[in-house]
Amino acid sequence: KFDPTQIRHASIWKTSVCPLAKKIRYELRQRHFSGDFICVYSIENTAPKQIASEFNGTFAPLTASFGQHLAALVLNHALKDEVG
Repeated sequence: KFDPTQIRHASIWKTSVCPLAKKIRYELRQRHFSGDFICVYSIENTAPKQIASEFNGTFAPLTASFGQHLAALVLNHALKDEVG
């Protein structure tokens, strides 16, 4: 993954494209989990294998963008609770 503009957040059940989210949904179904939670994921398609093997999947600085996105979600949630 290379593009931080492709980062999204949604219910784990409504994610798309992300192979990790797909695996998590599968495991949750296997355990009969019926709850819900928000997750941060990318809608960017995975790189072709020759590029992915060179870069090992995800551009390292992009992981910070995921953390910033998640931090913004937490802060917005906390501010909504405080205001009303």
